[in-house]
Amino acid sequence: MKNRFILHLAVLASAFTLAACGDDKPFETITPEDQPCILDPIFPDRTASGDVAVYQSFNRDENLQIDLIVTPSKYTTVTWLLDGEPVQTGTSIDMNLLAGTYLLRVEAATASGKSTYRECLVVVKPLEGDPWSEESGLERYIAPGLEASFTGVNLDRVAGLMLGDIPVSEFRYDAANAAIRYTVPSGIAEGTSRLVLLDGEGNRYGANKVTVLTGATVLEGATTAAPGGDITLKGVKLDEVATIKIGDTAISAFTEQSATTLVFECPAGLTGGESYTMTGTTSAGEAVLFGAADGRLLTESQLLITSEVILWEGSFIVADWSTNFEGARYMLDDARVGSLLRIYFSLNPSADYCKIRLVTGGWTRLMGETDADDIVPTGDGVIEMEMTQERINLIRDNYGFMCVGHGYIVTKVTLE
Repeated sequence: MKNRFILHLAVLASAFTLAACGDDKPFETITPEDQPCILDPIFPDRTASGDVAVYQSFNRDENLQIDLIVTPSKYTTVTWLLDGEPVQTGTSIDMNLLAGTYLLRVEAATASGKSTYRECLVVVKPLEGDPWSEESGLERYIAPGLEASFTGVNLDRVAGLMLGDIPVSEFRYDAANAAIRYTVPSGIAEGTSRLVLLDGEGNRYGANKVTVLTGATVLEGATTAAPGGDITLKGVKLDEVATIKIGDTAISAFTEQSATTLVFECPAGLTGGESYTMTGTTSAGEAVLFGAADGRLLTESQLLITSEVILWEGSFIVADWSTNFEGARYMLDDARVGSLLRIYFSLNPSADYCKIRLVTGGWTRLMGETDADDIVPTGDGVIEMEMTQERINLIRDNYGFMCVGHGYIVTKVTLE
């Protein structure tokens, strides 16, 4: 009897205990002092080379849509940034973007000052028929007041052009090169701007970004040169360059200097086959920048010194298609892959037209495949042909090479 009484008391105690627990609210474990964490989605790791990886790729008629799960959710503020600019707050984003590539950064922060972030690339693809331009290396470096250009597809539809929020008033379509040429607005600020294309109906299309430069920057011509020959540098703000230094040799006398071009003689004492460091200084004492092939801007460039050998020099008139220049026909034994064969010529003033074609001794074409590929110059100039293994084999197996055509004068042939 006593045991049953004790058991009854125990059951009652358990019941009261369970009832008491059922009335309590769940215990909150997160606090404002917790380190914020983005739990979902999982953003991609950087690439092997350390670059930010692509997370989403979609057409421009779709939206960028992401929902985040963060902790401590009650105390965390989420900010979304595109190309460094805040565009949204909260744990989700649903936004339409112009075509192009964007750097997306998601920042999660608490009031206590703790934070974390994730970064990725978002690629928005154009639709078929859209005016569009890929971001292409050094052509996207521009300077206030100077002419710039970009290539692309369907650019004949462009009726308006903007750099960010700044309209471009002077531009034209270059049909021969499928390019837009424009004058950069003088008031544009240094930094990056989105290139926006407008059609005749006012529809907006993205075309990636440009970088506005305000200092002297070399974008072309700083990779190879021959001793004693001219070095021609192309870029922006080159009228501000005071000195170019190649190795230990400083050059301050230029044969031509403008905002976009700098020409000077390569020092004759440099050794062919060796690379020299090229640097520059402006009249204000600032370093000249040099564009690298990967789009980076550096304070120096490596200049490879080559030797241009004269194979033939004189004056040979290619009067018509029956008069073939053969002066250096069998003189390409030293040519290797990457060598440059140059044909210097002037127009024959008595000819009614001019066409130039480079062929083997057996009339196999070395440049182009049809008559439409013949060179039709409008003035004196130089034809430069890079020697590939295929061209070397053709010349060797088909009786050397010749210059044929109508209405021009060969003055020099060189191999570099």
